[in-house]
Amino acid sequence: MTQKKATAKFLYFDGESALARWPSVSLCMIVKNEEDNLADCIASVGDFASEIIIVDTGSTDRTVEIATELGAIVKHFDWIDDFAAARNESIKDATGDWIFWMDADDRLPVQALAQLKQAVASGEADVYTCRIISKTQQVGDTWVNVDHYRLFRNKAGIKFEYALHETIFYIAVGLGLTIARTNIDIEHTGYVADQETLKAKARRNLTVVEKQLARNPDDLFWRYHRGTNMLMLENLEEAAREYEVAIANPPDDLSWDVYVYQAYTGLVTIYSRLEKVDKARDMLARAFELFPQRRHLKISAAMFHMNLEEIDEAHDYLRQTQKLSPESDSVGMAWPPGKLEGLLASVYLLKGELHRSRQATLAMFAEREITPQPVSSEILQQAQSLAEQQDYQSAVKLLHSVSETDPVALRLLADIFDQQQNWREAANRLAQAISQSGPQPGEWAKLAEFLTRTRQFKNATRICRLALAQNHEDVEALNLLGFIALHQGDGGQAMIHLVRAMNIAPNHKRVVENLTGLAEALNMSVPETVRQHGLRMLQQQQYRYAADAFTLLIAMQPANPDGYKSLALALKKLGRGQEAALAWQTAQEIIAAG
Repeated sequence: MTQKKATAKFLYFDGESALARWPSVSLCMIVKNEEDNLADCIASVGDFASEIIIVDTGSTDRTVEIATELGAIVKHFDWIDDFAAARNESIKDATGDWIFWMDADDRLPVQALAQLKQAVASGEADVYTCRIISKTQQVGDTWVNVDHYRLFRNKAGIKFEYALHETIFYIAVGLGLTIARTNIDIEHTGYVADQETLKAKARRNLTVVEKQLARNPDDLFWRYHRGTNMLMLENLEEAAREYEVAIANPPDDLSWDVYVYQAYTGLVTIYSRLEKVDKARDMLARAFELFPQRRHLKISAAMFHMNLEEIDEAHDYLRQTQKLSPESDSVGMAWPPGKLEGLLASVYLLKGELHRSRQATLAMFAEREITPQPVSSEILQQAQSLAEQQDYQSAVKLLHSVSETDPVALRLLADIFDQQQNWREAANRLAQAISQSGPQPGEWAKLAEFLTRTRQFKNATRICRLALAQNHEDVEALNLLGFIALHQGDGGQAMIHLVRAMNIAPNHKRVVENLTGLAEALNMSVPETVRQHGLRMLQQQQYRYAADAFTLLIAMQPANPDGYKSLALALKKLGRGQEAALAWQTAQEIIAAG
């Protein structure tokens, strides 16, 4: 068999050769009062852009000066409540082969910079998307991932549309351009801000939205965005009204995975906050019909049930989440790494499964790439000193960023929040400490008290039971169970727990106060309240609780033979004959002496 001689074209590649002509890129931006962000944004773009065009819409700080120092071409544009108009002004005179646009609070990671260079060098498409990852200030809050059409050929007829959330998508499609979706990520820091800053943005955006609705009141795209800004401004009823209208018949320009999904989860949040639990449950069920495989929704459902103290239901959703890929949230709302594991740690703690809680906590640290390490003794002492001086704000600030993996620091932070009467945060920190190192003596009851003060009565009850499993004479836990029962209108259960607590610690101030309060509500003396409770327990054949009640009654009225007689009956029913005989004999002796 004769082999044919292969022919091929070989090129020399030394790894250093560049394109004969590298495509030029114009970085186009619109800004206002961005002196704190602009330099970092432009620095992250590196050498990608050969031209920088910045349109300023009315800055009163050093933004324009900084832009000029960075070599940008600065243009001024009167703000007309229209982001698309301002954006079109920024690209109008661009000379680059490509246009790339950024906001001042965007940051380009190193990897993304390399990917963008590859995109313009390849020229395989006319428009390239980037995934904008918006994080928030609070650790564990929802992120939002949205595709933006950030890189496109210049002079291709492209312009921006929509006065808010401006886009080139529909025009690019209409022009028949090739659009490539990429895995290029851009970090958006605009939501890493305090609530007042975010509300200021919402008020600005709402002005834009209201102008659009004045032209077309029934435009569901703008009604959705009105709802979003109303939610940010905590006008919950208005937000719910707009969201409900929008999702009843979502328009084509309302992204299903981003906006429609966000409306459903927003309504769950709104109805929960308005204490319309049935409507929240219904909205959650409707969301699952439409988005059954969204990891974010499963975790959100778990949090919904945790807020209702429905721990088993929350646990079930978290276990379901473990089977889903994070890619199910590649577009739209997503929880940050470690959120699932952190919630599991909380659930396992409430279930008393400390080993699993610790494992989940360590898994959370691993997901967030955190290496557990202790806080230095110097910082702990400084924080303690600040707390003793009642400079709580400085103490919290000092510990906030370093305490997460140190149980000692977490316990100190819990104490500081307790002194501030911020019991929700106190409970969170103490729970984290217990998850990492187990409970110290009395800490279960302490955690239960924090939960009680935040009206998490079901969870507080769970923790009290864990306390009593560790120490069946934990007076603090018994008192809390009594208090919770009182609050829930169950005087019988309250008496059971308070009587037990009084038998253990007769002079415990809060137990005495709770028992006295119950007696006053019944318009009886404390001894008579205890006696009546004991008699009810006898009738209900709850002999152990009857014995507790009559033991306490005897302590209160040692010269009253009726207490001994009743105790004798209860003890006899419990099979404690010798003790019963002794109690009966004491009653007879008192009668004879009288």
